[in-house]
Amino acid sequence: MRIALSYSHRLKRSSDDPQPESSGIVDHLATALKKLGHEVELIEASGSLARFIARLEAMPPALTIHLGDLSGDAGREDLFQAIFDELGLPYMSPSMKMVSPLIEALALGRGLDDAVRDLVRDACKKHNLFERPGAPVRSPKKALRVGLTFNMKREYTEQQAEFDAPTTIDAIAKAIEALGHTVVLLEADSDLPMSLAAASLDVVFNVAEGFRGRGREAQVPALCEMLGIPYTGSDPSTLSICLAKKSHQTDLESRGDRHA
Repeated sequence: MRIALSYSHRLKRSSDDPQPESSGIVDHLATALKKLGHEVELIEASGSLARFIARLEAMPPALTIHLGDLSGDAGREDLFQAIFDELGLPYMSPSMKMVSPLIEALALGRGLDDAVRDLVRDACKKHNLFERPGAPVRSPKKALRVGLTFNMKREYTEQQAEFDAPTTIDAIAKAIEALGHTVVLLEADSDLPMSLAAASLDVVFNVAEGFRGRGREAQVPALCEMLGIPYTGSDPSTLSICLAKKSHQTDLESRGDRHA
């Protein structure tokens, strides 16, 4: 069975913090599931919700075990449950009471096989699933309308140095279509805002470098977020920081941080 483990990364605030570090629990839980013969995908849910949804829609798991934020942000966890329900995905969101045996087993140095096996069986019973370790990956629930955003290289100039060749764009489009999806080609130029708004897309597959300016790589994800369209790749803030390397380096130096 293909199982997705979704979680919100959390670090202990202090040595007296009673809540567990979610990343450690997830790693051990993933290892135990693999030992039982399941295929496991880790999905961090503390970043962009658009990317989280797109990842689930692109290749739906047979079952999602959502650990969420073990510190108990009830409002955000209700949102995730609504997402799973809307996508029609079987899921289990273990309570702290259910996770406690796993934490206890880890603390005592015991294996998690029995506790994890029970967790999966409970989830399968709840959703009338047939547990088959090693079962093939399911096909996507539905064909998606995918917007492929790009900048095409038409001449060998410095401005277009990082743009993609027509053959590259065509290969990406064919790979997406081979999965049963519909591809809408969208060049990331000054017409993109109107094209995006009119395209009725399920998700954007973004390989665009951006049209102009120091924040050019952030243009497509920023437009997608404004229009509420899920997209692949990093968010606008990350792309802006990565492109302005010198400014980021100066900021780090002002904080006294050492870096390569």
